[in-house]
Amino acid sequence: MTRDEFVDAFAERLGVSPEDAQKHLRAAFEVLSERISRGELRHVASQLPRDIADLMAPDGEEAEAFEPDEFVTRVVERTGADAPFGYLVVRALFTTLRQALTSGEYDDLMSQLPRVYRSLVPGTNWRGGPIPAWGVEQ
Repeated sequence: MTRDEFVDAFAERLGVSPEDAQKHLRAAFEVLSERISRGELRHVASQLPRDIADLMAPDGEEAEAFEPDEFVTRVVERTGADAPFGYLVVRALFTTLRQALTSGEYDDLMSQLPRVYRSLVPGTNWRGGPIPAWGVEQ
């Protein structure tokens, strides 16, 4: 997947132009960089176009444990979006990563996160349960 294909897929999921999507993509990758291990960030980055991978910070501090609602809050703080749109940004990130990464690498990424994160990606809702209260209805 090229940089343009990644950005276009992400933008389409948000319903915004690729130009508008870039600030949301940067924020989402920054928060992802705070959430998963440095080693996993390097593995994910190795499968992405260079200028997309550069949005991550694999040399930063160690991973912090936080739930999806905090992930969304951090994205919203960086972008000024409202919470429902912030949820869509996070969902678009994970969905686009699922498309861009090999299935093994995507599974490795998701194994670093609590199972509730799987509800962010359509078709992978944890145990078939509802989207958590912090999310937007499907």
